[in-house]
Formats: sequence, structure tokens, C-alpha cells
Amino acid sequence: DKKLIIGIIAGVLLTIGLIAAILVARFKNEENLKKEKPVDYGESYERFNEEEALKIIGLYFDNINEKNIDALKDICYSPAMLKTIAVQNEVEENKVLESLKESLEGTSLVYKELKISSHKAYLDVYVESMNKDIEAASGVSNSISDMYEVRVNYFRSAEIGWEEKSDTLIMYVTDGKYHILVGAEG
Repeated sequence: DKKLIIGIIAGVLLTIGLIAAILVARFKNEENLKKEKPVDYGESYERFNEEEALKIIGLYFDNINEKNIDALKDICYSPAMLKTIAVQNEVEENKVLESLKESLEGTSLVYKELKISSHKAYLDVYVESMNKDIEAASGVSNSISDMYEVRVNYFRSAEIGWEEKSDTLIMYVTDGKYHILVGAEG
């Protein structure tokens, strides 16, 4: 019954090989996902200017309510980012802004007590990847210095009174100016 024993051993070795392959693939996938997940440590994390970020988020919320596309353009898009989003979506820059304007129709955002509850920084490898995309589309190199995931809490006016809300925004920094990333969905 050597054939049976050899068959069992081959089956066990095959199973072990498959498990090892799955574990390696899973590890590599987790490593790639880690590149896209923001962290709460490092130089970029420490550079976060909460006061400046909160000011920009307040302006963002105010101008959403006022439907002020000119102000939102400056809040959301550095010139290189606007061009990149337009190129990636194969539209003119004014179409990106029209899309933003359309997304605001029927939106009302009356809020109070806006505060940042937490922030995390994207790793340099992710920022570099974004910068490569921006350079390919706009010709501008090293456009973004830092990127953050910012959690904000506030109270929003609702039919029943003030409703407690929490949102997560993606912010990026270009030439020391904070922006809120919108319209990058492909």
C-alpha cells in the first residue's frame, strides 16, 4: 500500500502548499492595504495643523450651504488637483465644477459646534502615488505634501432640532494650504 501512503503524503503536501500560498497572498494584500490606510504616528501626523484644518472645514460647510462654487473650488481643488480629476474623468475642468454644483442642489447644511475629533496621516508611499497621478495628468510634480483622514463632529439642523453628526473627510496639503478632497471618484 505504498501508493496509498504516497497519495496521502502528496495530498497533505498539496494542502500545505495551498495554505502557504493563501497566507502569502493574504499577507501581500494586507501590506498593500496598509499603504492606503492612514496612521496616527509619524512626521506628517505631527505636522497636522488642527486650527487651519478646522478653518477650512468650516468654510467648506458654510459654502456648501451657500452653494458658492467659486469658494468651494478654492477649498477643494488646488489647480493641479482640478486638472488631474478632469483628465482622469476625461472631462473639462468646468464639468468637474458643474458636477460639484449639481451635487449640492437640494443640500442644506446648517451646523454648530464643529470640532475635529481625530486625524490620521496617509503614509508617504500613498502620497507619492497620488503625486505621480497628479504629475502624469497635470505636469505638476510633488503637488501634495501631506494627506489626512479627518474626523469631525458637529450638530446639524434637522426637522427634529439639532442632530449630532460625525463625518470623515480626506484633506490634502498643497503649498501649505489645506484642501478637502472631493470629486476624485472615477
